[in-house]
Amino acid sequence: LQNKSFSIHFFKNGFSFCTDDNTNYFSHPNDTTEFENSIKNFLNNNQKNFEYFSIIFFQQPSTLIPTIFFDESRLDDYLSFYFKKSETEIIIYDELKKEDSTNVYSIPKKVYNVIEKLDVNFNVFHYTSILIKKVLTLSSTEKFSKQLFIHLHFDAMDIFLVENNKLIFYNRFVVKNENDFMYYLFFVVEQFD
Repeated sequence: LQNKSFSIHFFKNGFSFCTDDNTNYFSHPNDTTEFENSIKNFLNNNQKNFEYFSIIFFQQPSTLIPTIFFDESRLDDYLSFYFKKSETEIIIYDELKKEDSTNVYSIPKKVYNVIEKLDVNFNVFHYTSILIKKVLTLSSTEKFSKQLFIHLHFDAMDIFLVENNKLIFYNRFVVKNENDFMYYLFFVVEQFD
């Protein structure tokens, strides 16, 4: 986190308040009452200490659309290829201008409504949007033309393949054991070898 930043990391089973010097995790029930009360209380006591506010959504599927094919009126179509969106979710997207892509994902409507009611301008992101930018920053063409990056979760992994500082492949795989991990890793490597 940059200095004077407040970031909320939202997961299916809880959320974290992250600052440049502290992280607090809260589990939450299916409704958003605890989330709303926690964020209001935190901001009432600390808002003046921060200049940048963000919320990052984890564990929600996303899909990358090349900018040339992106049409805002087709958001439902983009996600329908990957999963069935619940009626309790809304679809939003992150523009990745430097990467010439748009990252489309859904978030809970109730959480979005809580954020909109607050007197704070939150920057909203999907975690993969941040990872893609970081992976491209870390990639180097000096030693290797192709580079593979893996981001591990408790029950999944993200694989990014970069060639000459361009993202050529990204996908998320559910991983239940070491065999799943090795299968998906070698599958991707074989496809791009």
